Amino acid sequence: MKSSTIFATAIVIASVSFTLIPSPLSAQLLPDGTTTTNILSDQLVRGGLAKYVIGGDSQNGSVLHSFREFNIDPHQRLYFANPVTIDNIITRVTGSTASNILGTLGVDGNASLFLINPHGIFFGDNASLDIDGSLLLSTATDIELDNGTLLSINSAPPSDLLSIDPDSLFDNSLRNYKGQITSEADLKVGESLHISANGILEIQGDINTGAKIHLSTVTGDISTGSIEQYAYDGDIGDINISTVTGDISTGDITQYSYDSEDSENIKISTITRRYFNW
Repeated sequence: MKSSTIFATAIVIASVSFTLIPSPLSAQLLPDGTTTTNILSDQLVRGGLAKYVIGGDSQNGSVLHSFREFNIDPHQRLYFANPVTIDNIITRVTGSTASNILGTLGVDGNASLFLINPHGIFFGDNASLDIDGSLLLSTATDIELDNGTLLSINSAPPSDLLSIDPDSLFDNSLRNYKGQITSEADLKVGESLHISANGILEIQGDINTGAKIHLSTVTGDISTGSIEQYAYDGDIGDINISTVTGDISTGDITQYSYDSEDSENIKISTITRRYFNW
């Protein structure tokens, strides 16, 4: 086993005040009717009862679900079905409110989950993830296509979104970030974690993944708890934390690589400041 521990801290210039996304007393989970998404109640999934998202529009190994509101109540479990032919589950939120994740968000399989809500995403302190694959969280409004034009995520026909290679979303083709992303809970996934937003990006809990970690915001500070990567098979992947204007503060950053020499590939940067404490 190869282990390396790296400490990254940011100098605090001034205190910053902000308001967390409010959590409603009774959250809603409402498809918007543009895809064939259905929600089943009280399904036995991974040892407990859960709401179960099925259907959706599928193409080329991906399925798209489209919601007007996407929230998970406290103590509620919500899982996406993962048919054997599906590698990517793309979820867009087209309404005008942020998503409040106060219970368990999971995938019943190994597919990667994409959750895109331009109005923001909030994880409460009792939220949890049950995702063996990768997770992408974003508040982007558009995707830049190969020819340089922008495709609106919320208004595009499902077939247009499904024609895009999902890997391109991990490769920074998302554009025009709008809302904030905040988590009071730990964020743990089996593979990569990608989070991109605008404004303050705050992860009060710890981050634990089995592959890449990319955290970015356009204008605002980034702060996280401790960060741990565990790679049991293959390269561990890089850690990239960046903001255009703002400070970056993390807890301990630790990489465990059991079958690779490629660790310590860590980049933490801002346009105006770059701080390291090795």
